[in-house]
Amino acid sequence: MYCAVDVPKYTGRVDYDQFGIFMDENRDLAWATDSSEGNYWVEYVGGDSVIYRALLDTVPNVWLYGAVSGALGVSSTARGHLQFETRLPLGSRKDQISAGVGDTVGYLQYADVGGDGGPIVGWRPQTVTIDQFANPRYCGTMIFEPVAAAQESPQAKLVLHRVGPSIIRNQARISYYAAGKGHLSLGVYDVSGKLVKTLASGQVTPGERTAIWDRTDNSGHTVANGTYFCRLTVDGNSASSKAVVLH
Repeated sequence: MYCAVDVPKYTGRVDYDQFGIFMDENRDLAWATDSSEGNYWVEYVGGDSVIYRALLDTVPNVWLYGAVSGALGVSSTARGHLQFETRLPLGSRKDQISAGVGDTVGYLQYADVGGDGGPIVGWRPQTVTIDQFANPRYCGTMIFEPVAAAQESPQAKLVLHRVGPSIIRNQARISYYAAGKGHLSLGVYDVSGKLVKTLASGQVTPGERTAIWDRTDNSGHTVANGTYFCRLTVDGNSASSKAVVLH
């Protein structure tokens, strides 16, 4: 799992600056002691490291703590402000994230700067208060899904992906690519397979394009909350990607 954060108002970097991630993997609103649920840090202490800390339901009762095998983490001020990036391993070990494609997990992230005990300058979801951010009951929702769906065929190579969050509140920007000529259709479908909105249709030449879905159907009405699918088809070959709509 790849995560990144910008801290645009903080231009320095000192020991114990960190980017933190909380994962409630089974969405039971509690930290489980028999799973890899807990808190990950990308922490700068004269160099970068990723530390795993699993939590009991009452923070700060820590029951497992240590380096994350297979994780990568880095911080930088090369662009004039502090940035963090991390790659966390998926799997069943205690220091891995027990989630995969199709899973919905609780997720919260934060940036803590200015050294040990410094201020928490931002977190997501932003509705959480400073006293709530380590509590799994206040985590947001994250859906694991493929970055892109693709199919190979003798006629065309199709690539379809949505740019932006898995949960759509305003609009979604959809990027799609076809390597060959053919008749293309791009639409949004509900879980029953019914066409909701046609985003593109007609003959296509090779290249990458972008479409916008504003959460309306073909009649211009705003769709209800729920799960929808974007489907790209070129000459009978198709690729799809899932989207969840919340108003």
